[in-house]
Amino acid sequence: MALGGEGRFSEALEATEHAVQGADEHRPWVLNNVAWFRAHLRPEAPAEERVAWLAAVREAQRLLEAQRPQGWTTPMSYFIGTEAELLRLGGDLQGALAAVDRAVAVHSGIPYQLLIRSKVLAAMGRPTDARAAAEEALRKAHPESDQAAKATRLLATIA
Repeated sequence: MALGGEGRFSEALEATEHAVQGADEHRPWVLNNVAWFRAHLRPEAPAEERVAWLAAVREAQRLLEAQRPQGWTTPMSYFIGTEAELLRLGGDLQGALAAVDRAVAVHSGIPYQLLIRSKVLAAMGRPTDARAAAEEALRKAHPESDQAAKATRLLATIA
């Protein structure tokens, strides 16, 4: 995750795929993170690949749900955020918005979720709502974080 947080998605994917061997209790994280890193490396991947990534993320959600303690919501919101991003990349904007809204309902205030929401709303032709989501992400992100930089760049692109 640290490598992915630095935008080093190729290295993050390689390290995560290596972790697949014998990672039963961590399998949900591995499945989710592999899909997240692949989506960032190849957002233009063929639909069949994105469908497979989405299936892996949904499997990760089922696995995490089965093993998580009662009330442990933050990780699930990350997984649902990955689902939303994959749906957005696949052009299912309504599905992406519904997923990101579910993620925010599970655990609100995570900047990356707000960035996904902003991108979805912008693609839907809702620039005012997209700008509001990106501004909220910027307010909630640490000023020197990658999330703050992404929010600033995103704001510059919203008409």
